[in-house]
Amino acid sequence: MQIRVFPTVASVPSETFQGCSAVVIDVLRATTTIIQALSAGALAVVPVQSPDEAIHRAANLGASTVLGGERESLRIPGFHLSNSPEEYTTDAVAGKTVFFTTTNGTRGLQAAAEAEPVWVGALVNATGVARRLAATGRDAIILCAGSQGRLSLEDTVCAGAILMALGEQAHLDDLGLMALELFRCHRADLTALLRRGRNAQDLMRLGLGRDVHWAVRLDITDAVPVLRSGRVVMES
Repeated sequence: MQIRVFPTVASVPSETFQGCSAVVIDVLRATTTIIQALSAGALAVVPVQSPDEAIHRAANLGASTVLGGERESLRIPGFHLSNSPEEYTTDAVAGKTVFFTTTNGTRGLQAAAEAEPVWVGALVNATGVARRLAATGRDAIILCAGSQGRLSLEDTVCAGAILMALGEQAHLDDLGLMALELFRCHRADLTALLRRGRNAQDLMRLGLGRDVHWAVRLDITDAVPVLRSGRVVMES
């Protein structure tokens, strides 16, 4: 199995995804939040490009929808929820479809749509993602969302966590090897490392340190959502 790791959405052409599986990672915070939303009973999370698109598509479904997402890390005016995973409670999202737009993570999911399947990965489900990759045995791409076109520490570490769980059955590219070694060196205290990252620092300055704490926990769930026909759902 060949695994290629890409550091940002902008770094990979869309045709690269054809004929392989994919994992999209945005630890802080989109994929962590999507996993939480579906674990709390949301029917689906629909990644969209813009707030206007979210509003338009939700209007066609009425009361069974939730608008969620962020711009510049903060809740979009008029939206029900932001990009903080702890907001996606059973009371808020159970039985509803979440139309979701973020700066980086939802773009990653849309970019990877040509792959089959496309899984949603984060630190909270890293080993579960590795199990899915191993079960298919197909070549795969791990797409780190990054931030504003730049590599992010937490996404790279998460790629390393997935690759560590895969073990020697995966043949890695250079970025995959770097991610694996980064995780291996810091796995004993991921929180200390990841809190030093640029994205974590930005969130903490905004008073969103609880989101960082939530997202840097390793393997708290085996749930691995999958993108199907433009909708992220729990695997059945």
